[in-house]
Amino acid sequence: MNEDKTYGFQDANLLPHATDVEESVIGAMIVEADCFINNPVNPLWFYKHEHQKIIEVVKNLSDNSIPIDLTQVVKKLLDLGILDEVGGVNYITELAKKVASATHVEHHIRIVQQEFGRRELIRISEEIKQKSYDHTIDIDDIFSFLQNEYAKIMSFGEENSTRFDVVADNIIKNIISGIEMGIKTGLTKYDKFTGGLQDTDLVIIAGETSQGKTSLALTIIKNCVIYDCNIIGGDGGQAANGTAEHPNGYDGGWPGFAYGGAIAI
Repeated sequence: MNEDKTYGFQDANLLPHATDVEESVIGAMIVEADCFINNPVNPLWFYKHEHQKIIEVVKNLSDNSIPIDLTQVVKKLLDLGILDEVGGVNYITELAKKVASATHVEHHIRIVQQEFGRRELIRISEEIKQKSYDHTIDIDDIFSFLQNEYAKIMSFGEENSTRFDVVADNIIKNIISGIEMGIKTGLTKYDKFTGGLQDTDLVIIAGETSQGKTSLALTIIKNCVIYDCNIIGGDGGQAANGTAEHPNGYDGGWPGFAYGGAIAI
């Protein structure tokens, strides 16, 4: 992102921004500890440099699992040596007093995002204008720049929308870290949630034709071989007449029979 907020304008105040709304968002982040986790924001969305610094501190506290409140925010700003730069203790305190709760924070964040998007559109337009006057730049490169920049604008909120999922994933990792990992299926998310296949599991693989059932079954079989696990398998469509047996020795040799429809560990 362009660090020059004037984007070619002599008066930066002509650019779209909503300072009062930014203050309300920051205040909500300070007065309610879980506000940032539930409503993650990007510091770059904020127009004022001081507000960007404060949100960076809030994000840092959240990333390090430190409770977010007025005391912790002021302490972190002081430790970083930027407390006076962002307005001092009085300004931070006033921000916290601006809101009684985070009830409307989602609406306010959306306004901050929209103003950021407008500023970015202005920036892109200015850059495109300058590049268009420069005949040393190939026109295809300009179109490529335009496409890439507008794609970023269209998805400027998505990079933070998964933050809660990241937090949840970390919790799951901590939970299963003490669980003995079983046989991996090759399905990463499934293995994370279940710890893999365990002894005495009966796995039934069902689905429409050409959906990857056989490939999945073979992956499980291969992993069973690696872990020296006995298996027996069957094909629901062929097991009745007993024609689905595969010879022992597949992929280096695995004990048992694999028919592809169901696998017993």
